[in-house]
Amino acid sequence: MRQHRFGMRQRHIAVASIGLAMLVSCGLVMPNAAAGPPPPGSGRAGCGGQSCWAYVEGLVTFSGNGYTGAVNPDIAIPPPSCWMQPWMSAAEMYKYFETYIAAGNTGGGAAWAAFADQIKQLNADNAQGVWWASNFDGSAGGSVCVGGLPMIQWVAAGAPPPLEFIPPRTLALLALSRLTVRPPVLATNPVGHSYVGLPTFVTATVPGGTTLSVTASIPTDSETVVATPLKLVLAKTGPGTLFQDCGRLGSTYGAAEMTATGPGAVIDCGVTYSRPSTGGDFTLTGKLYWTASWNGEVLAPPPPLLAIGAPAPVPVAEIQSINRGG
Repeated sequence: MRQHRFGMRQRHIAVASIGLAMLVSCGLVMPNAAAGPPPPGSGRAGCGGQSCWAYVEGLVTFSGNGYTGAVNPDIAIPPPSCWMQPWMSAAEMYKYFETYIAAGNTGGGAAWAAFADQIKQLNADNAQGVWWASNFDGSAGGSVCVGGLPMIQWVAAGAPPPLEFIPPRTLALLALSRLTVRPPVLATNPVGHSYVGLPTFVTATVPGGTTLSVTASIPTDSETVVATPLKLVLAKTGPGTLFQDCGRLGSTYGAAEMTATGPGAVIDCGVTYSRPSTGGDFTLTGKLYWTASWNGEVLAPPPPLLAIGAPAPVPVAEIQSINRGG
């Protein structure tokens, strides 16, 4: 195991007799500092695991035309194996330091030597802010990871939190989880109505554009995920044949080619109805799947990003003919 530059091995000795503590800002109640929370780098307690990760996620900011504030729960975001977490106020840290470290009640005193003067001065100044501490998930990789973090770090009130431990790809996944894709709006040709046996072509547009992005930012980094349509999939009411070679935004036929297509033809994207809509209009619905990438890496699908548009009414008439034969 790599030794922490502030003496992680000494810090591990100190955990045997120390209980749990956490700042109110992390969503947990802060007990009396004299109870002695686990020291930094202990790999246990504090706001570890999902409680700490939920807090950290709240410190990441999001922007972009694909950001609405909604969260996609299907995006799996593994927490980092090591992290920094808010720990104590200046007064609480001083009390902890005097009770456990300076008094020699733990074996980790050497690791704290570099911080002793700052701890005392911040307490004397009644400084406003929070001491953050390093921690990890107890894994071998986490113990290596935490070796690259400061043991503790003072963050003055209003100063940015130390979030450098969040890997760029994790930031990208956070951006992806905040990406809201837009539903398609379908258009049909023939416009406004169709006929039994005649192919009805379908194309789609996306109001607001077909390139969406979300950027996840921390004070030292920002990562952007970009999404574009991947494939349109149709669903219908009424009897007939669906054609699903739709591509990104429906049929690729030009307007003249659509007009020239006769009854019974096989098309790329649309439907051919087999009876008229005498009891009310049939409907077509489009599901638009999107793909999202970050720095050339495809992040989705899987899981697929899907937006379903409103049903488009399609009245279908029957083509009438007159037989004038003798």
